[in-house]
Amino acid sequence: MIMKRILFVFGILLMSFSAQAQESKWGNSIADSVSCFQNYNIMGSYYQSKDYAEAYDAWKALYETCPSANIRIYTYGDNIIEAKIKEASDDATKNALIQELLRLYDVFAVHFPEEKANAISSKAYHFYNYYRKNSDSVSKAVVMFEEAKSLLGDTMSVAHTDRYFQANVKEFNKTKDVDRLFEVYNSVLVSLEFNFNTFNVENYNIELQADSVLDFIAYADSIRPTTEAAKAVYDAKLAVYDSTNAYNNSSKKRMKKAAKLPPLVKPELDATTQELVSVLDKADELKTKYELDEQGLTSVDKRKMSNNEIRLRNITKVQRNIEKILSPLLTCNKLTLIYNEEAFEENKDNVEWLKRAGNLLQKERVGEDGELTSCTDNPVFISIAETLYEIEPSAQAALNMAKLGVNKSDWAMAKKYYTEAIEQEEDLRRKANTYMGLAYVNQKMGALSSAKSNCLKAGQLRKNWGNPYLYLATIYADAAGSCGSNAVEKNAVYWAAINKLSYARSIDPSIADKAAKLISAYSQQIPDKGISFQLGYKEGDKINIGCWINETVSVKFY
Repeated sequence: MIMKRILFVFGILLMSFSAQAQESKWGNSIADSVSCFQNYNIMGSYYQSKDYAEAYDAWKALYETCPSANIRIYTYGDNIIEAKIKEASDDATKNALIQELLRLYDVFAVHFPEEKANAISSKAYHFYNYYRKNSDSVSKAVVMFEEAKSLLGDTMSVAHTDRYFQANVKEFNKTKDVDRLFEVYNSVLVSLEFNFNTFNVENYNIELQADSVLDFIAYADSIRPTTEAAKAVYDAKLAVYDSTNAYNNSSKKRMKKAAKLPPLVKPELDATTQELVSVLDKADELKTKYELDEQGLTSVDKRKMSNNEIRLRNITKVQRNIEKILSPLLTCNKLTLIYNEEAFEENKDNVEWLKRAGNLLQKERVGEDGELTSCTDNPVFISIAETLYEIEPSAQAALNMAKLGVNKSDWAMAKKYYTEAIEQEEDLRRKANTYMGLAYVNQKMGALSSAKSNCLKAGQLRKNWGNPYLYLATIYADAAGSCGSNAVEKNAVYWAAINKLSYARSIDPSIADKAAKLISAYSQQIPDKGISFQLGYKEGDKINIGCWINETVSVKFY
């Protein structure tokens, strides 16, 4: 606690050097400035210790005297006031504090206009949280959220986006305006995908950088023996030169004698070896200075990735909750009532309507049989997909066309548009989904090597997604009998399939049950133990599966 206060005071002392230039921000007098600096320090000290309620008095004095002093007055203020709200012992005190919290964001927008959008969004969020049981208040919250969304777009925070959707669901229960609800739903999905992709791309780039660092270190290690040997030869020559030079200059007599001899030539390290030595030095610096782990990650990288993983899980949770809330309205039968030829004729020039309709119809959801399905067999989907692609070609438009190809079993068409969608897609999760669509088409076309490759690409883009490996396992199992020269080798694909399923289950709990059922089924199909022994295979032996699978598995009997 003492160290935190010292650090906070140090920050205040630095700011005090410019106190005169910021007199309007830190009060109208020297006394105001001194008081505000003191309260800022006290507030910060309590806040850093998470004693939010204890920070209230200092915060309040600072807020009232120097409202423009620092943005932390507002970014800290909401947690501080909410802590006091939780402590409130009566409704009157609680309501007064809630109103103070809401006014805080109005004042925030005035003194920090660049934060206006976030201030409005935060006000809507808290207003909805505290007054969502009142129908009129929900309507007001929807209006506030809509203003914030118009300013923030897809950058609205995940928590605020979630409440924005919930507020609109409550409003729908009153208005029954399905078009409006679907408009919000589509907007929310796009926003959540934007946030997901932002954090996913950051982690992806960190991993790419770590991989490149490990490749660099591996390269350095590969050239280390020859480079160090060349450097040792140079060091030895330099040592001889330095010793001889020192001896020749150790006395006048020796200097005169040396002057009669050919001049000493100082050895130089050749440019190639110099460059290789610098590579070794850089690799050693990376390993020691940045304390890299086995994956090539720094502690900062790991902390950032861990925080992003938490954010990604939260986004996924919000998405699932939204899907659950809307599931009664998202059946294909009900969507057909909204998205039909009549509606298409009215909106065929409306790009946003076409995008929303195409997105909702092609979006996969869990069907009555528990399997993923979509509504792309709706006849109007053809008109929507073709029109949208013609008006505004994009990754989404190409994806719609690819799914048209799938519906028609026109695999060449589907392959063409899946490939185009992949080339244009920037969102890593959607790109991974599209790779899986292309893998399905590859399998239908008999291009099993390409199907495997695209499954693996999908898995690389979504690290904790088990579907690519689950699907790849089924492709392996279907290949039983087509690879190998004997009964054991021909059925060894089941071991490869089980390995993929075990991995899928380890990274993605959501597909664990499905993976377990397939593992149980495939375990019955592995090579017979007696036949394996007759052919010279025993538990633990390695078998290389050739063909397009090209994997090595261990013999294991269940």
